Amino acid sequence: MSRRPALFAFVALVVAAVSPAIASAQISGQGSPLTAPANYPYHCETRWMPGVPGNPGGFGPGGYQDYVEQPIGPSTCTVFQTGATPGTSHIVPNSGKVTVARVKSGPNPAPVSIATVRQFTGKRPSDGQLVTTCCQGVSETETVNLTPNGITEIPVNFLVESKPYDPNNPGVAGYRDWVVVNVHGTTGTLPISDAGLPRPIIAPAGDPGAAWYFPQIDPSQTNQNAWFASRFEVLMNYDWVPTSATTPATETCTRGLALRTCAPQPPTAVAGLAEVRSTTLRLRRGKIGVAVKCARTDNQACKGKVRLRTVAKKPVLLASKTLNIKAGKSKTVSVSLTSKARKRLKGKKKIRVEIALSGQAAITKDMTLRR
Repeated sequence: MSRRPALFAFVALVVAAVSPAIASAQISGQGSPLTAPANYPYHCETRWMPGVPGNPGGFGPGGYQDYVEQPIGPSTCTVFQTGATPGTSHIVPNSGKVTVARVKSGPNPAPVSIATVRQFTGKRPSDGQLVTTCCQGVSETETVNLTPNGITEIPVNFLVESKPYDPNNPGVAGYRDWVVVNVHGTTGTLPISDAGLPRPIIAPAGDPGAAWYFPQIDPSQTNQNAWFASRFEVLMNYDWVPTSATTPATETCTRGLALRTCAPQPPTAVAGLAEVRSTTLRLRRGKIGVAVKCARTDNQACKGKVRLRTVAKKPVLLASKTLNIKAGKSKTVSVSLTSKARKRLKGKKKIRVEIALSGQAAITKDMTLRR
């Protein structure tokens, strides 16, 4: 078990060697290409140990070892991709801004948030060896319920940093941020693709490699309970752009992970993707118009549905209409009601509007209905 952190540190050091040319322009889709199936059947209750089936930690014929599942009980976790190359990893290309993340999920996805964590590289005081340690939480979005069997786009608006280790200043660690998936709750499955056996200790060429940290790493927290295994792909990618802005400076530094580290910035909140602009609704000729504004700031359209429901303990769906509005624009969406739906509204003074967009938990608003 002691080999895991050392091997992970080695992988992180190799991936961290990103050429300056890569960081000179916008990068879209950093991480997984999202083409593999989201077939991982577990939540965070499983970790992966060296061994062979039926004998975690043991050796098979000829000294072969694999990674086998090991139940640990209910937990949250942080998952990300170490990658065989910088482009297939979830490490940031350089200091800049992450604008959006995309997560692919299976039929029963667990709720997640997108977060950034920071790894540090520096000389270990005890022997002067250059080591990399991970991770300290930096920023985190609100929790998002993923679209089942689909790709959910999540705006993040994170400033991220990369500061190489300076051998001329050996007392201060260099650092680089990773974009990760924090998994909440205790049910549902993780956004991971399992390529199956064999799953060797030494990852094959091109293997994306998945890392798990238990429990999840929240902002300003550290966690060293790390596990990882080959032939797993964390189904998340993100867009990165260079920027001259940096995260807020801080003078609060502590000794952690055997290296000098500084406290990270507080979490960045995520605004809603869309807003209901109507104050009241009118039923005219069997239709109800709902004014909606796309509040996105990343030039991506708001795509989803407007749904109308009854206002009740168990709301009934009355009608729905596809929504497609350009970023920053407003539009009145006309929703048609069947005669059966209109009968359900007879004598009712309230109606519930629901906006369901990819990357945002559905927002609802109970509104006065006029005729």
